[in-house]
Amino acid sequence: MKSNLQLNRQPLDSDWLWQQLQRYSPFNRIVVALSGGVDSTVLLHLLQQQHARQNFPLSVIHINHQLQSESDGWAAQCTKLCSEWKIPVLVEKVVVEKSGHGLESDARAARYRLFEQQLQPGDILLQAHHADDQAETVIMRLMRGSGVRGLASIPAQRALGQGRVVRPLLACSRQQIIDYAQNHNLSWIEDPSNRDLTIERNLIRHEIMPRLEVQRSGVKRALVRSAEQFLESAELLDQLAEMDLDSILLEPRQLDCEQLIKLERGRRRNLLRYWITLNGFLAPSSTVIDRIIDEGLYSRADAHPLISWFGAEVRRYRNQLYLMQRVPTHVGHTPVKWQCQDELQLGEGLGTLKIV
Repeated sequence: MKSNLQLNRQPLDSDWLWQQLQRYSPFNRIVVALSGGVDSTVLLHLLQQQHARQNFPLSVIHINHQLQSESDGWAAQCTKLCSEWKIPVLVEKVVVEKSGHGLESDARAARYRLFEQQLQPGDILLQAHHADDQAETVIMRLMRGSGVRGLASIPAQRALGQGRVVRPLLACSRQQIIDYAQNHNLSWIEDPSNRDLTIERNLIRHEIMPRLEVQRSGVKRALVRSAEQFLESAELLDQLAEMDLDSILLEPRQLDCEQLIKLERGRRRNLLRYWITLNGFLAPSSTVIDRIIDEGLYSRADAHPLISWFGAEVRRYRNQLYLMQRVPTHVGHTPVKWQCQDELQLGEGLGTLKIV
């Protein structure tokens, strides 16, 4: 489903939002990811107005990352707001595990794992990302040397578990959202970390973007348009990868090395990224993709290469590449008593053992 994003140049209202959501109809529930900040508070208020007229299934989920001393207070404020607006809310605490990819990335991974668990078939999870977020993300990805898929930045919608993530406010500016909040006398949470200029996004938002706007008026809109064009290019690359997979895919998580090696290197890289994300794993960096090619395809025949990254790994066995969930490293030995008539659970990612 393509986004075909059209920037909204009119003041925000609930009818406009409801019209945007009809593109994803029919849906089961609408679930709003509420942080308590101005963006998600405005999104929920817009929906609450429609809910009074349409009476569709509406609920809220708030994730407490437990990263700041104010986290419990924010959860309480979100609960209070939902009680006032008569909207059911689920508050969940998550433990953010450090992966070496940065705190923002780790918190996001923990958040989306929980979102995926909560979504039922046909649900849409609404998030309040807006056009300014999109423009900032394009700059961040450029600074990191991202390819076409990365520069497509924040998608307007994508599959997640049994449901979909939808971001209807991507067509709106931050100023439109703030104007709406002030006009409706809304209150919201101000996260003090949003002013921390050691965080890359905040530096772009508060220092770099204002200077770019002075130099070239309308730069945010131009960056959002670029993201849309990158998205179109990424979709074409996905179509190419899908065609290439026809002769290389043996099983959903299994590739034929002999056929893969026949592709030109750029097409190999494109196919591997597509295959990995198609199976629900985080897209690896270019360095990891190169390791999969160099070690997975070209290491000696008796080698057993293993290439791992956040939450996933690729192994080679009998001239085939296998994609799987990353197997945790186990330290030490723990004796286990096993009654052979029962299945033995081997631990996270290791499956079960039984006698047949």
